[in-house]
Amino acid sequence: MARPLRVEFANAHYHVIARGDELKPLFRDNRDFKRYIRFLHRYRNELGVEIIAYCLMNTHLHLEVKTPLANISKFMHSLHTAYTGYYNFRHKSRGHLFQGRFKSPLVEEDSYLLELSRYIHNQAVRAGICSTPIEYQWSSYRFFVTSQVSQIVSPEIVLRLYGEDINKARKRYRRFVERELGLDVMAEEKRRVVYGSAEFQDKILDLINDRLSHNLPEVRILRREGKIDRIQEIVATRYNIAADCLTQKGNRYMSKEVLEARNLSLYLARIFTEKTHREIGKAFGGLCDSRVSRYISKITEQLKTDTDLQEIAEEAIIKIYETGITTGSVY
Repeated sequence: MARPLRVEFANAHYHVIARGDELKPLFRDNRDFKRYIRFLHRYRNELGVEIIAYCLMNTHLHLEVKTPLANISKFMHSLHTAYTGYYNFRHKSRGHLFQGRFKSPLVEEDSYLLELSRYIHNQAVRAGICSTPIEYQWSSYRFFVTSQVSQIVSPEIVLRLYGEDINKARKRYRRFVERELGLDVMAEEKRRVVYGSAEFQDKILDLINDRLSHNLPEVRILRREGKIDRIQEIVATRYNIAADCLTQKGNRYMSKEVLEARNLSLYLARIFTEKTHREIGKAFGGLCDSRVSRYISKITEQLKTDTDLQEIAEEAIIKIYETGITTGSVY
């Protein structure tokens, strides 16, 4: 069965829902939560997306998003491939992290944005984690009801519905959210792709019919097998050296920095390609398979204790995911 087409247009509002594959944890500790929020900040800025509200739970997450540039697919692809690269490397895991495609029902402005933000901010209360949403650390609620400023969320998009006086708006919004849990949006998630008035739903239907033949964004298909030369370029750039330095023959001609970069590239080539050690060695100046195995083992041991190298490897892996070299997983 073909996957449903994703509707994208300028200034569209979405309720994004993503779950862990087989309900596995997306976040194992505070470091994971913080890293996801860092990625939110990064791709919000890079792709011009507005994050209205968010709530990160252990096995799933909710985002309320506005896309001035009609790029929800690009935003979520960048966000989740980067986080998957980080997560798999850090936790020595492999395979998919997220369960299938993220869901992104369209949301009408004003009243539906307000109701959706209440639903998102009450996630932890619904789950019995806390009695009020202000107690939960990994949501955007505190930026709506206190003077604390966020570099990620834009609460004014919702708060403006309560008038221009920001202090009064915060108080009114807090009463609205904490008075009751509100509608159970997820109960309708499977059967609805649009939240809004009949007029809004008709507008989206017309948009789909107009664009169905050729204008909807295509789903990017990533190559299954990585390219070793691109991995070499990514690592070499991180070490500020030329990529051809990694293919020199003879360790005695390589500096310590180049040796480390070469070994890390070998390690990543093993992870992100289906090449044999002999085939990998050929791409590194003709190394024999036993040397490839030895150098990979050496860098693997170094990665266990060298925090600086861990940071470099993590950055390289994220870059590999971002550039679409592979959909492979990290051992």
